[in-house]
Amino acid sequence: MQEDIEYYLQRAQHLIDLERWIDAESELRQLLALDANYVDALSLLGMCIAFNGNVLDGIDLIQQAIAIDPNRSVFYWHSYKVYWFMWKWVEAKQSIEKAIELDPENSQYHGSLALIFYFLAEFRKLSISIGDRTLLKLGLDNRVVNLNDPEDKIDRSLLQISNNTAEIGLSYDPINELCLRCKTDSLVRLERYVEAEISGNILRSLAPNSDYVYQTLGEIYYGQNRWDESVASFLTALEIKPNDNKYIRSQCLSALRAKFLLRQKFPLQYQWLIDRADESVIYSSALGSTITVPTLIWFTPSSICMSLLLWAPLFVLWLLDDLPNIKLLNNTKYHHLFSQKQISDLNKRSKIVVGIVLIFIIRTFIPWNPTITNIPSLQ
Repeated sequence: MQEDIEYYLQRAQHLIDLERWIDAESELRQLLALDANYVDALSLLGMCIAFNGNVLDGIDLIQQAIAIDPNRSVFYWHSYKVYWFMWKWVEAKQSIEKAIELDPENSQYHGSLALIFYFLAEFRKLSISIGDRTLLKLGLDNRVVNLNDPEDKIDRSLLQISNNTAEIGLSYDPINELCLRCKTDSLVRLERYVEAEISGNILRSLAPNSDYVYQTLGEIYYGQNRWDESVASFLTALEIKPNDNKYIRSQCLSALRAKFLLRQKFPLQYQWLIDRADESVIYSSALGSTITVPTLIWFTPSSICMSLLLWAPLFVLWLLDDLPNIKLLNNTKYHHLFSQKQISDLNKRSKIVVGIVLIFIIRTFIPWNPTITNIPSLQ
């Protein structure tokens, strides 16, 4: 009987690692049919049921396991995973802190706590509301995070807590992958790229085929203006995981365009121009066209200047962003980085710009002074 129990438990653990919750639930139910008091299976079953959609019943089973053996840290970790899945930050933090209290040298627990702080900062960055009341419930008062600080400073404080928590975990296990990820991600967001690169290289040695690792290294090199290394890392990430990587493709293109002189010398000003030009293209198209037609009829210096001024944002976007993109698009090595929509938009803008320039050139060399023909009056 004991052999059967071990068999079902091992199979369930394997299926849980694969996130095949329904199959794992089936194995655990067979195990509990043999031994209804097997508390480890009870807690695991609660986690599987919760991930299968029945959260309340799942939590209830985990709480039953905790009531039977309240000193098992793994049960609180199961509880943390369910609350994390539900985005219940306060309950998740309470569960994982209890697990750490019972097993303070478990690096995975420290990494899980660090992950909470990192995501709190990340969600605030994504404009997902994490209010002061939530932070207070998490035990983050002004002694830890000054809630009167600006939003970005609160985020930096949360990231620093995440980094510190991950470092505690790494002090027990220097190669714990979850702690290394939290540490690296937090340092990247804090723009501490040299330290982040050290952690990133350790991660690469542990997981040489991880697209996440190469994406993170690409961001680290990007932050240090090491464009060639950044491009190489992003391209490696795309080779490992070629689909559904719009973010990596855009970052790779940004790193490639960053090699152009203006972006290297004036990165902030360059990006400001690109953003403003991109936003005002629609105004260029609307207002520029309204003045271009009369300009072609009354070809005066003032009307020419007004037309060109109104079209200026489109010209800026084309010269600073589209022209490098065209150069990259013509290189077959980078063609796959562009989506069909990007290629279509690029061709459309290029045709408009070339068309406008040709119109003004032709109009300059072909004089046309329309005259009003006098129509004889009827007598």
